[in-house]
Amino acid sequence: MKRLLLSVTAITLMAFQSCKKSDTSSALLKEQLDLKPNREMLGILSTTTINVNPSTTLNAAFWTGVQTALASGPVDVIFDDGTYTLGTTIAINNIGHTTNLLTLKTAVTEGGAIFTGSIATYLFFTSCKNIKMERLKFTGASSGYAMRMSNCIDFSLEKCF
Repeated sequence: MKRLLLSVTAITLMAFQSCKKSDTSSALLKEQLDLKPNREMLGILSTTTINVNPSTTLNAAFWTGVQTALASGPVDVIFDDGTYTLGTTIAINNIGHTTNLLTLKTAVTEGGAIFTGSIATYLFFTSCKNIKMERLKFTGASSGYAMRMSNCIDFSLEKCF
């Protein structure tokens, strides 16, 4: 009887050993995310997407709507390809959220959304936070500038030119 009990115990232990879970979770995660060395994940999924085209008026009411959406989660403002001619300064004041990222970007084409205007026209960010701009293009007089920031924190530009 003892032999039978020892045999059953030995077989059970061998069965559990062969069922040992391998540590492939991090390798599998990297494969699923298609992460390459020196490459970061592409970001946080937005809760709200706001589509913009060259005829959209980027006035105070527009930015108030963006700020309201940020209270619920991350927001992507996606600019359609085209030329956005700035006739006046676009003032963006007190926009942003401590934890919810605001991303201003083109849908796909790098440099597809082109901001242009005279030397007196630009995007002016004041007291803004947690904003990322990517793939936007700025043109105009070589002595001018496209954007100005004052008292902003956690602000990044990626692939903008």
